[in-house]
This record gives sequence, structure tokens and C-alpha cells, in this order.
Amino acid sequence: MRKDPEEGVKQIGSAYYSAVNDAYEDKESGIDAGYALALVGGPSEHVSWPIYNAVGAVYPHLTREQKDGALKSLLNIFDRMNYGIVNGARGVGHTTGIREPLLVADISIANWRYWPGLDEAGPLVQRYETFEKFHEELIDINNGLFKTDMVSSDFLVAYAALRKDKSRFAERYVEFLEVENPAFLDRAMRGMVAIRFGALATGQENVEKGTSRLKELLPEPLHGRIEPLRLEREWVDPVKIGYKR
Repeated sequence: MRKDPEEGVKQIGSAYYSAVNDAYEDKESGIDAGYALALVGGPSEHVSWPIYNAVGAVYPHLTREQKDGALKSLLNIFDRMNYGIVNGARGVGHTTGIREPLLVADISIANWRYWPGLDEAGPLVQRYETFEKFHEELIDINNGLFKTDMVSSDFLVAYAALRKDKSRFAERYVEFLEVENPAFLDRAMRGMVAIRFGALATGQENVEKGTSRLKELLPEPLHGRIEPLRLEREWVDPVKIGYKR
């Protein structure tokens, strides 16, 4: 994906199914991966998440065309499963472990049923009374993101921590990210704006409602970023990738 994105995008599906086969196929006993997966409902997150996050690691640096190609490959994987398995309503989930905001947003815009929600991230953030304790226990001091052994998705926990209805320290978290990882804050904002407006019908009334809702949820220092990002409209267009929900 890093050295040759065009070729890497083509290999997403084969890399995923190769990993699944390696994990579940048992030639000696005659059990194939398909049968094993039918019994357990889907591959373990330890098999699938590394594939998705390999894509996510380079996703922000891809062209829109390359992003669309990568997205179609992942959607092709998800569409073979029950959507509850994908979004974590049944089991651990697939999109629940994707760390990159832009990738989670595009997947959710293409098919809203794949949005993992904040059912796990929200209660996690609400455990903390102060940002200091939140920072001490969850944040990796080396990059300003979250400790991988504590948090499955950087974006979902960041989204919850930035929302005033779920976090007691949303504005303090903004201040932290502006210093420690402004690039991630930018992508998190792009993801939130995309999710809010990407699936909305066009029209001034819908824009005003979406903007009002984001301003209600997010700290005031982020309000000025909403409209410029909405106007950029960098998120996926499901019609252009030929995807039918």
C-alpha cells in the first residue's frame, strides 16, 4: 500500500482472504475456512483488523480514485456478512476496530449500517472525570493517539471525547490535540463532518440542521472548522463507486 498504492489496492481482497484461510483452514482434518467461519460467524478481529488498518494507515495519503478502489474492496468483504457482524451489533465487529477517521467515515457514508456507533467508546470516555486521568490511562505519549492495547479505534474514542454530551473534558482534549497531534484532529474533524453531511439530502434546511447539531455536540473552538470542511466535500460519493446499499 505504501510503495505502490495502485497495486496495494488490488491486493486488499486477496490479503484478507489469505489471512482468513491461514487462520481457519485445517487441511489435516479436512476443515476449510468457509465451514469454520460458518460455525463462528466470522473471522476473529485479530485476523481482520490488521488488514483494515493497513489500508487505514495509508488511506489519508491516497488520491480519491485510489481511496474509492480501496473502499470498494472493503465493502465487498463486508457485504458478504450480516451487517450486525460488521458493525459490532453481533460480536466484536469489523468496523469497530478501524482506527483511521477518514476510512470509517467513507465506509459509513457508503453504507450507514456499517457505522459502528459509539456504544463502546461513549461509556469508556464517560468513566473519566478529568482529562488528566483520561490522558494517563489511554493516550500514547509518543504520538498523541490511543494505546493500542486499551483502545480499538482511535477515531471512535476521539469522537466520543470531543462530544460535549459524552465527555467532561472535550475542550481540554481539543487543546491537547492542537499541540500534540493536529493532523489527527484535522482528520477526526473531517470524519465527523463527512458522517454528518455525507448521507444528508442536499438543501439549505438540511445543511443548517446538520451544522446546528455539530455545533451543539462539539466544543466552540471547533465550530469554525465545520463549514470549510463541509464545502470541501472530500468524502466518498457512493454513486460514483457504483455501490448500492
